[in-house]
Amino acid sequence: GASAYLQLPGGSFRTALKQLPNFTVARVGLARTLAKKGKIAEARREAQAVLDETSPANLADWTVKDTRDARQLLAALKGKS
Repeated sequence: GASAYLQLPGGSFRTALKQLPNFTVARVGLARTLAKKGKIAEARREAQAVLDETSPANLADWTVKDTRDARQLLAALKGKS
């Protein structure tokens, strides 16, 4: 399930997103991984893509968790480069 992807390194998030581009929980995970690696601009792009998603794979997760997590990450990255 989705939670399995949360344990995987960034490359696996990318693999998941190639197969299911609207899998927003994986996109949030990728954004967090990029942020931890100091890739702030890429992390922002991925987090923003979660917020901009118009057809999330799991609407309930996107509505309740993924958009919240993406907003929190964007707020945490404010002012960083």
